[in-house]
Amino acid sequence: MRRTDLLLALQIALCVALAVSQLACGGGHAAVTLPPPAIIVTISPAKATVQAGGTQAFTVAVSNDPSNKGVTWTISPSTGSGMLTGGTSTSVTYAAPASVASTLNVTITATSVADPSKFVSATATVPMQATGITVSLSPATSMLAPGSSMDITGTTNDPDGVTWSLSPASEAGTLGEEADQAGSLVALYTAPATISSTSLNVTVTATSVSDPTKSASVAVIVTVAIFVGISPVSAFIQVNGTVGFSASVTNDLNNAGVTWSVGGCAGAASVCGSITNATPSVANYVASATFPPGGKVSVIATSVTDPTKSATAVVTISPINFKSQNYSAGSSPNAIAVADFNGDGKLDVAVADYGNPSTGDNGGISVLLGNGDGTFQPAQLIGAGKNPLSIAAGDFNNDGKQDLVVTDLGDRSSGGNGNLTVLLGNGDGTFQSPVTLTAGPEPFELALGDFNNDGILDFTVTDFSTGVYLILGKGDGTFQSPVLFSTANSPVAIVAQDFNRDGKLDLAVAGSPPGGLSTTADSTVAILLGNGGGSFAPAVPYPINTLGPTSIAAGDLNGDGKSDLAITTFICSFGLCTSGTSTLLGNGDGTFQPEQDVWLARCECGELTPLSIHIADLTGNGKADVVQIGFSNLAVLPGNGDGTFQGPLYFGADAAPFALATGDFNGDGKPDIVVANKDSNDVTVLLNATSP
Repeated sequence: MRRTDLLLALQIALCVALAVSQLACGGGHAAVTLPPPAIIVTISPAKATVQAGGTQAFTVAVSNDPSNKGVTWTISPSTGSGMLTGGTSTSVTYAAPASVASTLNVTITATSVADPSKFVSATATVPMQATGITVSLSPATSMLAPGSSMDITGTTNDPDGVTWSLSPASEAGTLGEEADQAGSLVALYTAPATISSTSLNVTVTATSVSDPTKSASVAVIVTVAIFVGISPVSAFIQVNGTVGFSASVTNDLNNAGVTWSVGGCAGAASVCGSITNATPSVANYVASATFPPGGKVSVIATSVTDPTKSATAVVTISPINFKSQNYSAGSSPNAIAVADFNGDGKLDVAVADYGNPSTGDNGGISVLLGNGDGTFQPAQLIGAGKNPLSIAAGDFNNDGKQDLVVTDLGDRSSGGNGNLTVLLGNGDGTFQSPVTLTAGPEPFELALGDFNNDGILDFTVTDFSTGVYLILGKGDGTFQSPVLFSTANSPVAIVAQDFNRDGKLDLAVAGSPPGGLSTTADSTVAILLGNGGGSFAPAVPYPINTLGPTSIAAGDLNGDGKSDLAITTFICSFGLCTSGTSTLLGNGDGTFQPEQDVWLARCECGELTPLSIHIADLTGNGKADVVQIGFSNLAVLPGNGDGTFQGPLYFGADAAPFALATGDFNGDGKPDIVVANKDSNDVTVLLNATSP
């Protein structure tokens, strides 16, 4: 091959190789085109928590989209997860469902219109709603002068408490000394020292943490004009009752105070009540003995300096009232049973007298026979065990005569155990010799009933250290051996009722935590459903609160035909105590709704300690009322018929009232009350004098 031909062949091969590397060959050029950058979609926020009924906005950014078409929006699950509203190419709003039965996780996806293979998702979590949460605040409205302060109080059953807020967010004053936990709520509101106009409207709000849809507010008007305040702004008393009021006048240079009057009622003082002991700053309102029309009156405090300025309190007057009389009993009465012990058709009273173990006084039983007109014969004292604690009446030998069963302290001070004592009735108000039974070391509260459906009366008894004993009757006044059932708490109070409407008696047992009261463990009501054969299903606990239960009662509190429960509780620490009344509304199938606090009180130890509770319709209006006793007085919570209550109304007994029972002692068809007074060694009979 010629040299020129060889050089030409080498040149051609080199050009082919260099073409792959985009080099020019033989004077020509070749170019390679890069693909466009990929579309990228981002979303904000990537995660969000949205309360039921709430909303959340989401936005996207789309990079490398030459058409600038944005995104389309989708939601998953497609049903039951809420909706997307106001969607645009760059934003959308997610609206959560109004309620959710369990925590809901929702996926919100933004997909590129230009390239549907490119998308991004965000997660919205809708927490399960807390049920039965309530928040209340008092007063509902108030007026303040600039720079002055007021206490705002309330309650909530939210275990996580509340958050406080002010509106408007600025120049509304301050909140301090806040208490935001379950139970009592307290906040100190201080108005701004100066305001830009003659008045400023401020709203103080407490919002449930568990369920932000539940809140309560107080409307406060801050004003520089003369302002009259009255306290309390509302009151609830009975006929013949008395309530005290105080008034304050701000921005009054004359410091002249107020005058007092009664309004909102047509009639004289004999119908509407009257003002007594009035001064320019305080006065008492005394209700008349007659229930006023409408049941409400107004107490009005009017500025002397500027009569156009006044404040009004609303007094609700309950027709509930009692006339009382005391009757002597034995030493330290502390429990009561009501029955007809002498067969004359008139209710009698049997009182367990505790006595005084430190002095060798063993106590006993006081029997007061009723005359049928609300009066009683002198007490007859009989022996029954050592230092009785609880008492119940029933016919244990099927002879038509009322018998008694008593729990007692026994010789525990010398190392012995408590006992049970049965006294068979003779039908004339006297009893046979006591028969002693045993059931656990600390027998306490009793509940009677036919627990095995054999037509023979049985009874149960709590034992603080072990549980509940069932003692089946044989029908002749003797009994089978006790059978122990666990309650998973330290039982204090017991009541028998058919909670699931199957014709078989069940038990509700209130008790403190097995390890004792603490700030972290709840007391409980244990529900033991009966099988009708003399045994019970395992206990199902229902938390009440951290207070110690003292008594329990069953009845229909909300008028739905299902048995509910009312429980009293208390706890003391450093000389102060908290006492309360709670309810568990029944579902009719043996289960109960969450506990509701219907009354909480702060006091010195022993002052308002609730020790005994009963349910009765005191007015005959078909609505269940609650009656309870403490160391200082008798308290009545009139029912509204829906499981809520008014009150309390207070009625006196004697020294250290300790237990109560109800019955119609004068045959007028109205429930009366009898109270055992521990320190005055007597009982108080309160005859129902409720106005028609």
